[in-house]
Amino acid sequence: MTPGERVQIAQEFVALADQFFATGNSMVAAELLWGAVTQVVIAIALQRREPVQDHQHRRQTIRNLARELNDDTIRRDFGVAQRLHAHFYHNDMPQDLLSSAVEKTRDLINRLLPISA
Repeated sequence: MTPGERVQIAQEFVALADQFFATGNSMVAAELLWGAVTQVVIAIALQRREPVQDHQHRRQTIRNLARELNDDTIRRDFGVAQRLHAHFYHNDMPQDLLSSAVEKTRDLINRLLPISA
C-alpha cells in the first residue's frame, strides 16, 4: 500500500470511530483511533524508508519525529493512543480518561497528517 492509501484508511477509521462512539461502543471506537494513528505513522515511515513491520518500528518512527521536530508531545500522545489500543482488550478506561485520550489521539492524528502527505 502507498502512503496515500494508508492516509485514506486512517481517515476512514476516524469516521468509523465516530460512528462507534455515537452508539456507545468505546472499545471498537478506541481501536479504530489506534488503527488510524498506526496507518498515519506507517505512511510517514514508508516515505522516510523506515521499517514498518511491528510496533517497535512505529515507536521508533515516533521517537525520530519527536526528536526532529523538538516536540515531545508527539511521543507522549502516541503513548496515549497505545492506551486506547489496550482499552479495546480490557474496556477499563474511566470515561474522563477515555475522553482525554480520544482528544489527544485525534490531535496527534491531525498533527501527523500533514507530515504524512
